[in-house]
Amino acid sequence: METRELSEIKIADIAPTKFGIDMMADAIAEETLAGKLDPLSVMVQMAALEQLTKAVREKIAEAAKEQLYKHPKQVAEILGAKVQAVDLPKYDYRHVDGWFELSDTISALTEKRKAIEEEEKKYRRGELPVLSVSQSIKVNLAK
Repeated sequence: METRELSEIKIADIAPTKFGIDMMADAIAEETLAGKLDPLSVMVQMAALEQLTKAVREKIAEAAKEQLYKHPKQVAEILGAKVQAVDLPKYDYRHVDGWFELSDTISALTEKRKAIEEEEKKYRRGELPVLSVSQSIKVNLAK
């Protein structure tokens, strides 16, 4: 069977809903498993798409916030999706009695555990019991 690339798929072809994304994912998977798309090429293209998405969101975040503040209560419905401003608070626990001591103890014990693990991996790698093994595909995109 002849394989082809994903270049025919346009962002506008994907309905911006969970159902639409699932349908597109199923279609790509089916074509890949049927031999119409090269699975390794699909993996590379998906990795590129993930990085593209992250980069675009970072680059337009401020403009999107400015646009959102023009909407009542900073909530907008765009292409069927609800877009809203949310606060992400980070709390300061330093004033709580015992927090610093506990934090220091956790850090020290974590460092001690890492040192033990590194020492064991360095000198006893073949002797250590294997807890589990999983395999994945790593994609390193060209610069």
